[in-house]
Amino acid sequence: MTAAEILATAFFYEGNFAQAVPLFGVERRGAPVEAFIREDKKIIRLRSQIYNPDKIIIFSDHQLILDIAQIGAKPTTEFFVYSDKSKEELSQKLKTKNIFVISKNELEKNIKNVRVINTAILSYFISQTKLASLSSINKAIKNKFSSEIATSNIEATKIGFQMTKK
Repeated sequence: MTAAEILATAFFYEGNFAQAVPLFGVERRGAPVEAFIREDKKIIRLRSQIYNPDKIIIFSDHQLILDIAQIGAKPTTEFFVYSDKSKEELSQKLKTKNIFVISKNELEKNIKNVRVINTAILSYFISQTKLASLSSINKAIKNKFSSEIATSNIEATKIGFQMTKK
């Protein structure tokens, strides 16, 4: 949910309207959590879950999460998956070729604090989609966290953003 709030805030800083909507299932630690973001140039009046998303960011490649992520996906939906699996393997599991793999191995090699991995994933996402700028993500992070926590998250965004250059 925090990642959705940061991304929605970054969209706002880009001059767009945005909303982040959480969906919680059984409340227990480690349970899958879904969050939806709407972003548009005009006012958003709809206040429901998103049933047919254009893009999905998946923070875990656990099979249950991959199965849930496919529900409602369109043939054109783009999946951004944080994984150590290959694009081919994920394509078979998700039954699509519209996959961007965010290398778990590379991020964990370059980021020692696992608590900031999600912001690196967000910066990879925006570097691929161009829906927001790195400066807007970093501004949203500064708005959300204390200065010490913000600093480590901003360092992670630089690493995630640079992954697309390789």
